[in-house]
Amino acid sequence: YMNEQKKIQVFIVDDQPDFTEGSKALLEQYKDIEVIGTALNGTELFKQLVKVQPDVILLDIEMPSTNDGMDGFQIAEILKSKSEYEGIRVIIMSVNVRSSTIRRMIDMIGVEGFLNKNTSNKDEVYLAIQDVMDWDCYISPELKGRTNEILGIETLTKREKEITKLIVEGHTSKEIEVMLFISFKTVTNHRQHINDKLGVNSVSKLTRRYYQYLYLHEDSDDSLPNFKKDL
Repeated sequence: YMNEQKKIQVFIVDDQPDFTEGSKALLEQYKDIEVIGTALNGTELFKQLVKVQPDVILLDIEMPSTNDGMDGFQIAEILKSKSEYEGIRVIIMSVNVRSSTIRRMIDMIGVEGFLNKNTSNKDEVYLAIQDVMDWDCYISPELKGRTNEILGIETLTKREKEITKLIVEGHTSKEIEVMLFISFKTVTNHRQHINDKLGVNSVSKLTRRYYQYLYLHEDSDDSLPNFKKDL
């Protein structure tokens, strides 16, 4: 049966040929994966995407925009915004776990996977590919802790999380007051605390932050509604 199943077509984009070759060799050990191409920059990638249709692209997010003016973030942006690439799952790889990089990565909410390039677990790339094939979001364990820190949702109390969820669902403070049997002033105080803790100042920013959190925690059972990407 395995033979009849189509292999997962993977494409690797990285400006370091050694890394690309190493990843290719690593992935080709798996019977259900075929590396159908590699590119050292965005121009090469988009030229090849006219000819091949990968299932998954592994993309080094820190690629400098040296020769063609496209860095890793811009490549990811194009892959996620143009309809001709909509069937492609993008896993971004990063060596750098600086907050600013992670913040930019999280903001690219369309991306399916986040991998630490320096992972010591050789199977991790394979696991990530398997996950994103089901349109699940994969985030490597080292990065998960850092994203939680940055998103800040974990710092909210149970009550604050409950109120956040209601705000995101579109309820007003007046409605929340009635639903949770608390005073209007209490709701207002909670809202202020939530905004302060998360560093947001509008419902739209709060909503975005909340969905980013859910997106990265589809497997979490923290009484949050399961938010699956609209396929």
